[in-house]
Amino acid sequence: MYHAPRTRQHSTRKLSWIWQVDAITHGVHPMRRVLGIRDFRLYWVGQATSLLGDNFHFIAAPWLVLQLTGDPLILGAVMALGGVPRAVFTLVGGAITDRFSPRIVMITSDIIRFLLTTMLAALVITGAIQVWMMYLVALIFGVVSGFFMPASMSMLPRLVEGDDPAAGKCAGAGH
Repeated sequence: MYHAPRTRQHSTRKLSWIWQVDAITHGVHPMRRVLGIRDFRLYWVGQATSLLGDNFHFIAAPWLVLQLTGDPLILGAVMALGGVPRAVFTLVGGAITDRFSPRIVMITSDIIRFLLTTMLAALVITGAIQVWMMYLVALIFGVVSGFFMPASMSMLPRLVEGDDPAAGKCAGAGH
């Protein structure tokens, strides 16, 4: 038996219907309910700010390496020094997050990454930047990010525990 494929309009109507039922049963749209949680809102704004800063760094650092050297091999080495420790230290960061407050781990990580980025900007402005400094910054940034990521992931369920974990996960999906 042939069934016509569902159109986007049909699936949107179905989703809209589910939200209407949810609004009737709970009184508020799930996203609005989750964003109504003060701690979640603070987390969400902090994550957006941190993600914006990380993305600026991930654009500016490779550009700076290419400006300094013009060598794609050095660029690859700098990128590897940032990426490999991030992957390896995610496991260590998860263990640390389980033992200590994820909030403290996140804030400490962000402060260190901010200081690294500020120091890097000062070195570029003064013209004192050298390639070995980029290696060091990439390595430290990668290690610190390895602690930040699991701490950030572990915060979400704690903030929206009883309200609506699915809506919280959707709203926090940018990290």
